Amino acid sequence: MAALGETTNGGIARAAGLGDRALPYYLGTLMELGYVRNRHPLHGAANTARETRYAIADPLLRFWFRFVYPNLSRIPVLGPERSVRELVRPHFDAFCGEAFERLCREAIPLLHAAETITATTTIGEFWAKDVQIDTVALRDDGVIELGECKWGAVRSPAALRAELATKVPSFPNRRAATVRLRYFTRDRVRPPIAVSGAPHETWHHLAALYPDV
Repeated sequence: MAALGETTNGGIARAAGLGDRALPYYLGTLMELGYVRNRHPLHGAANTARETRYAIADPLLRFWFRFVYPNLSRIPVLGPERSVRELVRPHFDAFCGEAFERLCREAIPLLHAAETITATTTIGEFWAKDVQIDTVALRDDGVIELGECKWGAVRSPAALRAELATKVPSFPNRRAATVRLRYFTRDRVRPPIAVSGAPHETWHHLAALYPDV
């Protein structure tokens, strides 16, 4: 049901027509098989059950439920070329965006190794009401790294910086840690001029994150 936009226990149960007591069995089985994963916001405190979200983990299933399953009756009529052009391409960047966020989180240990950062780090993401921070790295050396991922074209790096700046105050910095920012883009962009007194920031693009791929 996560493919249909439902990501919480209650929402999935309603969409699937299951009772709340039956749902854990099915979700547990899907997670054991590797088809579904659970997610929690990373904020340095214990997570509650209400914060749990679920997502389709298998990339092929994500594609199927996003583009194929809702259009089973249209695809035979349109044919393969029109189906790709009309059903897939207009929404493909949004589809790739989630995968790109996961790649960026997975790249953070590689960045730390290259930057000779040896702190023990917990990596994840954060969300709250009306706020989504794509990457979070809680380090045990008194630093928190918050990141914004942008798969689509970046027309204004300054606007991307401003977008993350509006989110930073929503992150519960309980340890009063030093905040550092990371920006991840598909293509190389020219970082905007540094602002005096602003948090330290670094900019990364896909080819530099995974140069050997």
